[in-house]
Amino acid sequence: MKSQESTLVSRNITVLGHRTSVRLEPDMWTALKDIADREGCKIHDVCSLIALRKEQGTSLTAAIRVFIVLYYKAAVLARII
Repeated sequence: MKSQESTLVSRNITVLGHRTSVRLEPDMWTALKDIADREGCKIHDVCSLIALRKEQGTSLTAAIRVFIVLYYKAAVLARII
């Protein structure tokens, strides 16, 4: 049986002044970079905002994924309305 390699990419980011490592799919990193570019900031800034607003007990990685989905959902709905 072949072992499956992880498709997650680990990157170091600074969140609220502290360096941490986050593992996300390549498409999630691309989306996060796109959001930061659109908002005129850096990935570190977006992740710091997410960290401030996430629910206690939720991992930063999960909160980032949810944020990305909600960001794009809001963008789509803004075009429809």
